[in-house]
Amino acid sequence: MATNLRIIWDGNVPGLPEHRLSLNAFGGPLDKLRKAIKFIAASTVANAVGGSIKDELRGKKPLVDIQLSSIDKGSVDLQFECELAPGNNEALFVEDLAHRVVHEFLASVRAESRGQLRNRFVREYLDSLPPQLRRQRYSVVRNGREEDAYEFSEMNLAHLPGSFPSLVHVTGQIVGLGFEPAKSEVRIQPAGDTTVAMSATPAQVERAVTLRQGYVQALGVTGERIRLLWIRPSDAELPIASPEERTEQFAQRWHEVLRRLAQ
Repeated sequence: MATNLRIIWDGNVPGLPEHRLSLNAFGGPLDKLRKAIKFIAASTVANAVGGSIKDELRGKKPLVDIQLSSIDKGSVDLQFECELAPGNNEALFVEDLAHRVVHEFLASVRAESRGQLRNRFVREYLDSLPPQLRRQRYSVVRNGREEDAYEFSEMNLAHLPGSFPSLVHVTGQIVGLGFEPAKSEVRIQPAGDTTVAMSATPAQVERAVTLRQGYVQALGVTGERIRLLWIRPSDAELPIASPEERTEQFAQRWHEVLRRLAQ
């Protein structure tokens, strides 16, 4: 049974008043719509079979295909037919996958347009649409019957802060060093992977010089650049503080705060 995603766009975007779709204005958003559908399909299958979303996204064949089947008058009225992509057997494990994907897309549009986090790819799609749009309407149509619909004129998309710092642990060989007054950095080549460059202090670079002949392990923290925290031989044991040492470190660091809270 065919499941259609119907989208109506209305506004002062070039082409819309003449019931035409400008690829300059909507080419980017349509590609992001495709990516959102692809992610939802991969997530649905991964949850059903107990797999990984990354593995599903890396698959060479798409799980579902979304095809533009008609453009009707009335600003721009698009009908996309969502169906299983040929040649991908994993999609057969999930009953009515295309139907579930379209409903989830509409649910994500409803949530994201209200500022409720649900799907990053849908949020990026909505954020990429031309700002001149005055009205958007999305509906799920199956066998000519409208099952769900959502219409809005304004969006309140959530804007998240930039990515938070995270730790990067690398094991490999030192393949390059940078010295002041140029970039002070250490470049490490993991086996079978791309080179990782970390900004470093002059003392850390000097330490790296003594370790160039063997394999090393390094820990860095992400930011504008990866910043080196420490570097040591790959076979060196990591120092682990005892419970007593961790308690003492905690007490020293938070002594003043704990003192004020106790007052």
